[in-house]
This record gives sequence, structure tokens and C-alpha cells, in this order.
Amino acid sequence: MLVLLAIGLTTSAAAVGDQKPLTVGVYDNAPKLFVTQSGEASGFFPDILAALSARIGRDIVYRRCVWDECLSLLERGELDVMPDVAFSEARAERFRFGETPALYSWSYLYIPPGLVLGGLADLDGRRVAVLNGSIQATKLDEYAQENGWTIDYVLTGSHKESFAAVLSGAADIAIVNHLFGESREAGSGLLRAQFVFSTSALYFAFSPSVPKSVVASFDAGLVQLQTDPSSSYFDAYEEWFSPADVIRIPDWLIAAALFLAVIGTVAVLSALVLRRRVEEATGALRTSSDRLAEAQRLARIGNFSWTLGQPTVTWSDGMRTLLGYEERYEPSLQEIADTVHHPDDHDRVMGWIQKGIDDGAEALGPEVYRLIRKNGEVIWVEANLKLERGASKDIVVFGTCQDITARVELERDLLQAKAKAEQAAKAKSVFLASLSHEFRTPLNAIIGFTEILKMSGGDRLSKKQQDQLTDIHTAAHQLYGLVTDVLELTHAEQMEFRIAAETMSLQAVLSEALAQVRFLGMRHDVEIVDKTAQRENVQCFADPARVRQVLVNILSNAIKYNHRGGRVTIDFGETGPTKVRLRFADTGPGIPEDQQATIFNIFSRVKGQALIAGEGTGVGLTIAKSLVERMGGEIGVESVVGEGSTFWCDFVKA
Repeated sequence: MLVLLAIGLTTSAAAVGDQKPLTVGVYDNAPKLFVTQSGEASGFFPDILAALSARIGRDIVYRRCVWDECLSLLERGELDVMPDVAFSEARAERFRFGETPALYSWSYLYIPPGLVLGGLADLDGRRVAVLNGSIQATKLDEYAQENGWTIDYVLTGSHKESFAAVLSGAADIAIVNHLFGESREAGSGLLRAQFVFSTSALYFAFSPSVPKSVVASFDAGLVQLQTDPSSSYFDAYEEWFSPADVIRIPDWLIAAALFLAVIGTVAVLSALVLRRRVEEATGALRTSSDRLAEAQRLARIGNFSWTLGQPTVTWSDGMRTLLGYEERYEPSLQEIADTVHHPDDHDRVMGWIQKGIDDGAEALGPEVYRLIRKNGEVIWVEANLKLERGASKDIVVFGTCQDITARVELERDLLQAKAKAEQAAKAKSVFLASLSHEFRTPLNAIIGFTEILKMSGGDRLSKKQQDQLTDIHTAAHQLYGLVTDVLELTHAEQMEFRIAAETMSLQAVLSEALAQVRFLGMRHDVEIVDKTAQRENVQCFADPARVRQVLVNILSNAIKYNHRGGRVTIDFGETGPTKVRLRFADTGPGIPEDQQATIFNIFSRVKGQALIAGEGTGVGLTIAKSLVERMGGEIGVESVVGEGSTFWCDFVKA
């Protein structure tokens, strides 16, 4: 897949579906990545990114920049991905990093002829050319601070500029990564010092705005490439990092070449050494082949290749083992159609391959389908293909098949269990909703008649009877509240909440909520301090009625679960640029740490504290969490036992 620069150059094809392409930074650091004269991104990382793009289904465009500019663009979100980034704690605060290194690297020191370096301590007092913002510059600064060295930094925009600085006399020493150095040192006029400067693992770094799911998909794709010996990862590594076949012949050897006897001796010795190396390489290849076959057997994986238009398909030993065929068996394409492919999947599989060929794809998969073993057993496999187009225009389909029967059966069982659970949950919600509606009618009668009796009874009722009516009225109201909460909960579980979001004043809705709980605060002798009233008015995009419901719920809890004479403080908190946070800090007994994770679960109650256990249904916070998340926000709690709790809600800014 050809991927071109996005700035000043042609871009790649449109993104898959509605997903926008990922913007990747590229700077000159051959052979890892660079820009060709025709304006194309090239090198090891662009080749790997092409394979990852096909695997994760996201197109990629490139933006050219110099190193430190690339990192600044990445931090601001103008780049999504930056390859060739070494990990450091400082960078981890600026960017997201994956778990899997893409490459390992180290650095060399290059000096002009005549300069002698006995060790790193000789850097003291020298002019050192190093890539601005690079991990080499960071390490050099750490060494200098630890050892008290004085370094005159010559900061450059590329390793090529670092070489040029030494050649021009602007610097004494250049520090570059080994891949650049090994590819450019021949004929450069510089000498490599005989020790390694530092080692590092190179990652793909991501903008903080890139979702974690994209980072995870990069990691997963990279792991697949690095664990498949036939993947494009190893093709790219061999293409870009194989040592150049260059022999540097000293002048004295040219003169000695006049002596034919010496040449003959060298030729004989070279032949012996070459023969030994060939034998060693052959043995290593045989061992590697045996290990690969064993690995395929253990992983229940096999590979195959088929040249389009040819009647036969070549199987690996792992493929034969997977399907139960004898050694050296080579099936024909017709045999595969008749006996190997499941009849219900054959046309789909061949159509999938043909479509990839017609679309000019380089890789296909993963695709799941069924194969039939020689003994008739049906297995599920996951296939990944690579389409290779040779100079003769032949198309070779190379692929792997891994037995995933156990996974498919587990997924099927899980789906069936999920369907049953969802059906049971729906039946429960319907029952609770119906029951709640049926309860409301008699409860309304109880509440109404007790109010009538209290108002009309007058002196005809004794004090004891008045108290009993009050108890009945209070209990009926509490039961009515519980029924209402249960009905709200069933709506939450069935996603039946109606959210009518609009631009609203957060302080205005908070003021309405405070009016509803003010009497409750007086009854419990809890002071409410609203610090938001003196702050600038904040506009949110949410449903005012639902926001008020959430705030009343949190404020009621903060009052009821507080000490007499306690306080509830309301203020704004720190959050991101797109949301605003309201904090409700109370002086109650606090919530134990082991119970904070479940406080928003249905019917969750704090255990072991009589004050908190005395009121509430354990439903309100569950409803509040559902409402806040339906409006695009978040809700949480921070608490210390004996000091109090702080509940917070994040709402989307308008």
C-alpha cells in the first residue's frame, strides 16, 4: 500500500468508513524512515505502518517535520502517531505509548580522523552534535549532570546534519543511532568510536487525544507481525537493515595484491571460512525450521501458498498436522474445494480471496471459516493472507490458518448465556416496572387518606393516634420513594430514560436542586455551602431535569449520611477542556476503600456503619450514574473514613 505525505504532497486513499486517516510524522532518519525525492515516505517504519494499516482497517497519511517539531505536533494533537520514539518518563507524560517495542536501537559516536576517544569521559569539554529533542540528547545530558562534565551541545535537525557538523568543524563528535551510522559510515570521512553510547527500545508514540483502543490495536497488530516469521515485519527488517555488501580495501592491501601467492593464500583461507559459515548457516536453518514446525504444531497453526492459476497448493508440515494428512501430501485446488473447505464456506472464502486480488490488496484477514480434517472432523480456523505480485505478474497467495475451534465454541456458549441473561434481566425489569405501577395506586390512597385524617381529626384524635398517623404517612412516603426509585431503575436498565439535552446554566439547575433539599438540610442540622454561586456562570449541554435529579440525589445523600452540625461544600473541580466538574464534599463518616468501587452498584450499601445503614434504598446512586453517563459525563467518589466523602460529576460543556 503506497502512503504519501499529507503536507505539500498527495495524500493516501480515503479512510475506511467514516474513520478519518491517522496522521503520522516523518523526518529524515534513513533507513528507519525518510522522504524520497518523489515525496513518498519510505523506510522500515513506513513499511511496517502499511502492514498495520491493513490489519487495523485505518488509512494513514504522513506529515513531514523535523524531529523536535514532530514531537511538538504530536503533543498538540496535530499528529496522531510518531514512529521511532524511545520511551522515557518525561515523554510518557506527553504522549501515549504502546506496550510492544517496534525496534531496538543503540547509538555510536563518530569522530574525525586524528581525534582519539578513550571512553565516555573524553566527552567532557567537547562540542557534541546530537539530534535536538532525541533520546541521545537526553542521555548525554544525564551523563553530563551525573559526572559533572561540560558539554557544548550542537543541536541538529537530523543525524545527517550531525555528520555534517563534524565534517565542517562545527562539532568534535556526532552521536547517531547505529542504523543510520552503519548505513552512512562507509566513505563518510568519519571514524566510529569503539564503544556503544546507549541502548533503547523504539516505540510508536501516540497523541494523548488518540483513543486507547487505537493504541491497543497497533500493539496487537505489531505482536502478530513480530510472531509470524513470514510477515512483512521481517521482510522490511531484511530489506532495510541487512548490512550493505561493501568491502573497504586498505591501500596496503591493494599493493600486497600484486603478490599472487598472497592472493592465493587469502583465497584458500576465504574459501575454508566460507565453507564453514555455510555449514553453520545450514545447521542453524535446519534447527530454525524444526523449531518453526514444532511451534506451528503447538499453536495448532499451519501455512500454505498457492500461485494463482496453478492446480496445486503447497502445505507446510504444520498444515498437514492440523488437518491430519500424511507427510509430503500436496493437495490440488479441486481436492481442497471438494474435501477440505466446508461446503457452506467454500464460495465465501474464494470470493474473499478474489475480491482482495481485484482490489489490489497486499494483505487480507483475519477471516474465520470452517475446514474439514481428513477424519471428517470440522474445525474453525482464522486465516490471514498475503498477496505477492511478482515481476512476471504471477500472484502468489501466502497464508496461515490457526485452529480456533475452542474459541469459537466458547464464544458461542457465551453468546447463548448472554442472550439468556438479557432475556431474564428484561423479564425482571418488566416485572418490577409492572409491580411498581401497581404499588403506586394503593400508596397514593394511604398517603392521601392519612393526610385527610390528620387534617380532619382535630381534637377527636389522641396524641398517640396523631403520632401513629404521622408514622403511617412517613412510612408510606418512604415506600413511595422506593417504588419510584425501582421504576427509575427499570427504565435505566432498559435504556428508556428520555434525555432532552440542551444548553443550560449549571448554577441555575444547582440552585433549583438546593431549593429542594434545603428543608432536609435544616431537619438534619447540616450546613450547605455553595461556592459556585460566586463563580462565572458555566454553560453545559445536558438535560436540565435529569441534571437536577442527579444533583438532588447526591445532595440528599450528603445530608442524610452526615453528622448533625456537619457541612456539605459545593464547588467546581479540575477536569479537561471539554467538561466541567461539580464536587460535593461532606463531613460524614466516610466510605471504606474496599467499598468505594461498588458504591454505584444497585442496592449497594455501606456496611458496618449504623448512621449510613439507617436510610436509603441503595438505588439512587445507580440511577445517578446511569443518567450522568447517558448525558456523556462521568461520576465518581473520593473518601477517607473519619474525614468524609467527596462525590463529583463531570458534565459536557456547551
